[in-house]
Amino acid sequence: MTLHAMGEAVEALENTIRSIALNPKMEHAYVMKGSLEDDLGFPTRALRTYDRLLEINPDSYMAWLNKGITLIKQRRHAEAEAAFHRARAASSPPLSTAWPQTATMRRNGTRRSHAAKRRAERQRSPASAARRRRTSTTASRPARQR
Repeated sequence: MTLHAMGEAVEALENTIRSIALNPKMEHAYVMKGSLEDDLGFPTRALRTYDRLLEINPDSYMAWLNKGITLIKQRRHAEAEAAFHRARAASSPPLSTAWPQTATMRRNGTRRSHAAKRRAERQRSPASAARRRRTSTTASRPARQR
């Protein structure tokens, strides 16, 4: 479990800053630092962190993606869309599967995409439960002999 997950975001941020001081080209540390700053309520600092990483590596899709997410939270949708397009262009393999979900997740304030919600709803429906029961019982029965 990470410090951030344990509710120790400030300590995690301090450790990330130390990591960057030791290795100023460690991209993941910048991404983590920006994410922590955003989560702690400092979106302007987070954007500066992502911009600093983009100075080091203009093709960092994670920096573009996280920058877009931070911009969405600030309701700067046009800039966020441009950042998402840059993330999509910079990623290898392409982020085509994550692309439509990212804006939806942030707009709704949830981490689950619409597709994931629909899957969860289908799994909870009575019809799907009956279908699962039929499938599991027929699969476990031995074949009839004639």
